Amino acid sequence: LEPLVFLSEACNLVFDAASKGKQFLIVGIKNKAANSVARAAIRVRCHYVNRKWLGGMLTNWLTTETRLHKFRDLRTEQKTGGDSTVF
Repeated sequence: LEPLVFLSEACNLVFDAASKGKQFLIVGIKNKAANSVARAAIRVRCHYVNRKWLGGMLTNWLTTETRLHKFRDLRTEQKTGGDSTVF
């Protein structure tokens, strides 16, 4: 009975936050969960991680953001035929 009380409380918190326009991050990196996580997140227009969780993704956002920008630049360069060396 106690787990049901906690589950109900968690659901109420999520619904309350969603009604206030808060954003969510759904994380499920196990192979069995990956497709379900992606489908659920896309359906509700939510951010998600369903493959590899990068250490420090939330706690060290500055470094993560820098690497994401570098990745974006490399992809752009690759699409435009630029010659780039990745170390």
